Amino acid sequence: MLLAVGRSGRFTTAADVFGLNHTTVARRIESLERAVGGRVLACGAAGWELTDRGRQAFAAAEQIEGAVRRLETDIDGSPTLSGVVRMSATDSFSAYLAAPSVVAVRRRHPGVSVEIVTATRIASQHRTGLDIEVVVGEPHVHRAEAIRLADYRLGLYTSRTYLAENPTPASADDLTTHPLICFGGFRRRALP
Repeated sequence: MLLAVGRSGRFTTAADVFGLNHTTVARRIESLERAVGGRVLACGAAGWELTDRGRQAFAAAEQIEGAVRRLETDIDGSPTLSGVVRMSATDSFSAYLAAPSVVAVRRRHPGVSVEIVTATRIASQHRTGLDIEVVVGEPHVHRAEAIRLADYRLGLYTSRTYLAENPTPASADDLTTHPLICFGGFRRRALP
């Protein structure tokens, strides 16, 4: 139960995985907390997050899960891959790169499920419930490996109709008189 709640951040998702209701999941988590002598989950902004004790229990549970998986093999003796991989990525990365790649992974490993959460945000300091995060900007996180995927640029665009009805900005200062529509979680800031 802890693995499912820790990965998804939700009791209801864990309940669906095990075919139970969320109340039963909550009772089992409470039972685990009594057994380990403290809270393993705390309610956070994005759902349930692991506490320090929870991270220890989660790591132990992952080791057990890994040991059980190593015992599973295909008919030809090669190990099978199964389980849930949860990732967070921007809308465009999810649509154009991640989703098609998931199709290829599922064809090769039907036991693997990939959950994609679309979000434009900075990297999480506590990577509760996520296996992979694709973020915008330079990630500064602990206990995670950061790999630069690519550089890209955002631009400033307008329509011909807008320019026909409004004066064309000649400088960055001129932009302050025009409404800006920003993508995702980007904040309006002074232009160089």
